[in-house]
Amino acid sequence: MKKCNNCGAMMNEDAKFCTNCGAAFTETESNQNIDTSENSNSDSNENQTSQMVQNVSNAVKSVEYDKVAKGYWKYFLMTLKNPSTSFTVTDKINGWIQFVLIAILNSLVSVSILTIMPTTECDC
Repeated sequence: MKKCNNCGAMMNEDAKFCTNCGAAFTETESNQNIDTSENSNSDSNENQTSQMVQNVSNAVKSVEYDKVAKGYWKYFLMTLKNPSTSFTVTDKINGWIQFVLIAILNSLVSVSILTIMPTTECDC
């Protein structure tokens, strides 16, 4: 096996080009000693591999989070339009909790509107 000087990938002895990066092999490259640079290149390859795994993992998590967020957003909009649907979509206790929270929110908004409105005094 010979090692590519460009990317460090291992190739067959009869390979003329690196299958990883496409670099051409020369006769002098195939006769070089692999053992001296193998440790540093293997560490480099391991770092690159772990970085690629981390990037893929982050991309998958991002897609999963987007799906979950879209699901929550749909549920939120659905229950704002018709709060009683929360009883059929989720557990009944979650439906009651949401129903009570929406009722409290509505009453707070109503009270704040009433306190902002000017009052008229009667001189009877």
